[in-house]
Amino acid sequence: MQCRVVLFYDNPTSLATTRDFLLHKLRTETKITDEFRVLIQNMLEGEMDIVVAALDVSKSESFELLKRIRQLDSTIPLIIFAENSTETTSIRALNLGASRYVTRNGKPDVQHKKLLAAIENEIVAVSSHKSAKHLQGRPKNFKLLYQNMPIPYQSLGKNGFYLDVNPAWLEALGYGEDEVIGRHFKEFLSPQSKKLLEKSFPEFIRNGKTPPEGVVHRLQRKDGSFLTARYTGRVAYKPNGEVRRTHCVFVDITRQVIIEQALRQSELAFRNMYENAVVGLARANLDGKLLECNHKFAEIFGYDNREHAMNAGSAMKHYPTKRDREHVLQALRKHGEAEFDRKFLRLDGSVIWGHIVMKLFPEDEYLEVAIVDITDLKNMEEKLRESQKCFRAIADYTYDWESWIGINDQLLWVNPRVEDFTGYSVEECLTMENYPLPIIHEDDRDTISAIVTDFSKHNKGNDLTFRIVTKDGITKWMALSWQPICDENDNPAGIRTSARDIGERIKATKRLQAQKRELSEFAHQMKHDIGNRLHNILGYISLIREGYEEEQLDRIEDLVRRTETLLKRSVKLADAGQIIGDVEPIDVGSVVQKIAALEIPESIEFRMDPLPIVECDRNKFEQLVENIFSNAVEHGKPSLIEVRCEETADSITLLFKNDGFPISKKTRETLFQGQNEISIEGGLGLSIARKIVEAHGWEISLDPDIMTSFRITMPKTDSSSLMI
Repeated sequence: MQCRVVLFYDNPTSLATTRDFLLHKLRTETKITDEFRVLIQNMLEGEMDIVVAALDVSKSESFELLKRIRQLDSTIPLIIFAENSTETTSIRALNLGASRYVTRNGKPDVQHKKLLAAIENEIVAVSSHKSAKHLQGRPKNFKLLYQNMPIPYQSLGKNGFYLDVNPAWLEALGYGEDEVIGRHFKEFLSPQSKKLLEKSFPEFIRNGKTPPEGVVHRLQRKDGSFLTARYTGRVAYKPNGEVRRTHCVFVDITRQVIIEQALRQSELAFRNMYENAVVGLARANLDGKLLECNHKFAEIFGYDNREHAMNAGSAMKHYPTKRDREHVLQALRKHGEAEFDRKFLRLDGSVIWGHIVMKLFPEDEYLEVAIVDITDLKNMEEKLRESQKCFRAIADYTYDWESWIGINDQLLWVNPRVEDFTGYSVEECLTMENYPLPIIHEDDRDTISAIVTDFSKHNKGNDLTFRIVTKDGITKWMALSWQPICDENDNPAGIRTSARDIGERIKATKRLQAQKRELSEFAHQMKHDIGNRLHNILGYISLIREGYEEEQLDRIEDLVRRTETLLKRSVKLADAGQIIGDVEPIDVGSVVQKIAALEIPESIEFRMDPLPIVECDRNKFEQLVENIFSNAVEHGKPSLIEVRCEETADSITLLFKNDGFPISKKTRETLFQGQNEISIEGGLGLSIARKIVEAHGWEISLDPDIMTSFRITMPKTDSSSLMI
């Protein structure tokens, strides 16, 4: 009898040899997979006789997989091919139900032969007991049917584990198929539905079908939300009467349940709201017939009381025109709600203004309304608009440094912001000849002159960059917007200009360009250093092929670890260029002491002066100290590291000193000029330090001292003080 073997493995790379060996040696049907979902589905369908699980038993999840397998089938032969095996893991695996346990520790060819022998022994055992009756698969046309059904479908085994779900089920709950198959139905249910399942599922299996009204369960979606579903279905049986599987579909009734609950709560809240509301509240059908309203609503529209309003016919008559009514209904149909200020007619024909909010409930064909009488407010606004009418021309055309130049080239108006930008007062500008040309940089005067002397209607533009020279002789970059001004007869009345300072934008652009250059230089250096190390690794690999030596492996490992350190420091260097975070007073002494304990070995003597409290970004400062210490320990090889403090009337200086290998004169000259000019391996830490110092507005330098001494100088602040 042909036996079917499946090999499940958790590491495709390390198990490629094992896979090829078994495919070549086994004289039986063999399946290979690294997907646990496929393994579970094959087990549930009865499509295998022996399971070989190649697992890294040092990982706890390997034993979770073993438990899952045994939960689904407690009798199928299960061989564990274990990586990183210990005596403890072997005992644990056998206790959890492993039939055989073969370790991967040792020479591959020997372990592969042991694995093959274990499999062949299980094949003999299975063949002697295997039934001649084969499991029949589902008809393909039925599978095609449920896979394409627009409603969610699921199939469970007799014990409640998932065998199949269709795409509509996955879409409704948000899971992937591999997250469902093989798991128990109750894992997806709310606590209340789990209790219901204990009773309903055995009844379903016993009766062969669900009750006519179905069974309602709450399922948890992948995002944590819940879906309320009404299930109907039947049980499929094998020819011998045993349960083969279940077939069920469900309808999402979540919205229906929510609406029913909301309506009950809304009714209670609605009634309480009417009793105490100080705004008009009402509920009406889509024809405007009032279903409910409070006394305030009736009062606003001039009714004696709410009963009078509700018996007065459609409330649509309170809109002044048919167009007003249609506009509101259109907004409600499109958005489901509307909020606006609008005129309304009271019962006696007088006009009021109302601020109204409406919400449409299309399923129930009604809308809810809240209205506030804002007639007095609108009257006040109208009076204010009338009083401001004479200033509208100026108010409409004022922004930043604003000017109005008449058609006779004479400045008619300029706002006070001109002095903030140029240093010239409004009075000086009004008397300035050929305004604004004397303020414009000489290289840009022709461009600006052409704009301010063209009064045609098409003369308009935006964001034209130009320069000005302030009264103090400072050059500034500006951006100009302009457009013509016309009088009430649409005749040219001049030109309006609006200028804004873009100096910071120009500076930001330059900084960005500098950062791009720096990043490019850094990337080239990284490519060079990592390329060299990869070249060395390839060289050692070639030597290993010629003849294995332990020393060559040690060198490869050292190169890999050094490359990993280089990459970590590179990320730190990029982070160091970021804007500093929150600045706060910190105790420098405690920070330095903490970092020293982590970075400086006990073999190196460490000393420090009493250190001050300074204002800085704590995380960045810790990174600064860490990089200076680690650079000294790694590259200086010192016997002594010191941190000293010097204080003047307006500054504090920290000196980080070590007696290690001195820095060469050539390196000293370029140490802080950019990471491209020093060795990446030795200089990344100092480049990080430089960036952090500069981000705080401090200074860093290398003292011409016998000992290597980095000097960090910072201005005193109100929080600065020495810790004695």
